[in-house]
Amino acid sequence: MKKNIIILLLIVFSNCLGQSINKEFQTFLLKYSSFSFPANPTELLAERERKNEYKIINISKIDYNKYLREKGDSYWEFKEYFEYKYIGKKKYNNFWILIYYRGFLTDDVDKQRSEFILSTFTLDGKMISSLPIAGGYGDSITFSSKINDISNISVNYREYKGDAERSYTKYYYIDDGFSIRNKQK
Repeated sequence: MKKNIIILLLIVFSNCLGQSINKEFQTFLLKYSSFSFPANPTELLAERERKNEYKIINISKIDYNKYLREKGDSYWEFKEYFEYKYIGKKKYNNFWILIYYRGFLTDDVDKQRSEFILSTFTLDGKMISSLPIAGGYGDSITFSSKINDISNISVNYREYKGDAERSYTKYYYIDDGFSIRNKQK
């Protein structure tokens, strides 16, 4: 009898813990605007800014560290010149697609870095994969994208070296395991 009660308590406890994590992730999702395909990440941010959502779109350090920081990431900090913004969300079948912005915008253009990140999450808030899909790194590269749907994501790159300029496009898709993959063309 005691054994059955202990098992029942463990099941109830683990259920409550899972619901708590899910509830926290649902609260995190409320900070994003919904989007539909096709989507352009820079336009999605501009739309939020046009609605004067400046204060509500800034990602908190707690949210970034809990959901968005990737293993081994030591570059992105919460200091002067760094900014982070919630942009868009889309629930697709059994996973979430999120787009957020992070930037380091200092006076030295060569040190500037900005990225719009496309990321996929399980329904309970675990990041599956992510990919920078728009932004720029100093004066050396800029990139933009269009997300037509999960099977057709194009990222257009433009590299600058001295007087030379090189443009190219890479294609991506989200696979059945909800990971963002490079499409070979």
